[in-house]
Amino acid sequence: IVRGLLRGYVQWLIDSFPDETEDLSSYYSPERLQQALDEVPTEFMSPKGIALIAWSDGNPVGCVFGHPLEPGIAEMKRLFIVPSARGKGL
Repeated sequence: IVRGLLRGYVQWLIDSFPDETEDLSSYYSPERLQQALDEVPTEFMSPKGIALIAWSDGNPVGCVFGHPLEPGIAEMKRLFIVPSARGKGL
């Protein structure tokens, strides 16, 4: 589920920012995207981090990843809600 949402996030970025397509496609090259997908269980799952999924009507519609930087401070990464689920308070 999380990997599917991450793929959706990257596609949304490319679709939403056409002037940045070259940079985004370079940053999220197939190899880099695969690396990002592979690091989800090692970098963003307990005990090193967290991956949260937003649900609406029983369907996964968003995610955010996080990991601690120091006690009481965390970094959030790749916050994404599918466009059709936005505006619902998720």
